[in-house]
Amino acid sequence: MLKTSLIFYLSLLTLTCLAQVKLKNFDVWTVKAIDTSSFNTLTTFETQMDSLLNAQRTEQLRTLLGGNSFIEGTSQEIIDSAINNQKILASLRYKDNRSRYSFRQYKNSIELNDQTKQIDDYGSECKCTIDNDTLKIQMGIFVFGGFEFTIKVFKNIFTSHYLIDQYNLKIFKLNDRDSLSSAIQILMAHQDLNLSKSLKLRMGEQIYGYLTFQTINYLRAND
Repeated sequence: MLKTSLIFYLSLLTLTCLAQVKLKNFDVWTVKAIDTSSFNTLTTFETQMDSLLNAQRTEQLRTLLGGNSFIEGTSQEIIDSAINNQKILASLRYKDNRSRYSFRQYKNSIELNDQTKQIDDYGSECKCTIDNDTLKIQMGIFVFGGFEFTIKVFKNIFTSHYLIDQYNLKIFKLNDRDSLSSAIQILMAHQDLNLSKSLKLRMGEQIYGYLTFQTINYLRAND
């Protein structure tokens, strides 16, 4: 079982077109004042990530504009689409699209203290896409395995999921009937989402959010 809380800050941008989401296992989210005083001060890690990603995406855009990244004969439509998508990515700054986590993990109802991370110690980029009236928020860390949170917001309701991946280590399963797997998507036993204001789903809109949840119990073999 995992208990965690997230605070995230994002700017709404349309990057890709998503299929309309049919929400299940949903709860009502609320508008609530969120204390962002600590979050507004970038950590050393966040400052470094903002600089690194900005330089990387700017260089990738420069390379595309130079025309050397495309195979001879590539249609102008494909070239224009690739350049436009990279321009959108280059406009995203980590400092304006980021998240922080606080984890508490339990084994047989006993908290694993060595697994607990404070909210200022753990974070990643926060990605947001819009499809009609649905907002999809994704955040997580993946390097040969990792984890990901997905939040889908539609009007006044939302749903969230937690995915954990241990690369090639097949150590997880949701129940005794399942086979061991290296990755599982875990449903929530409890979830609560607060947003700093009502959603208008406008380009450039900026929102603070705070998600707390507790997953259902799942099984993990010895590593």
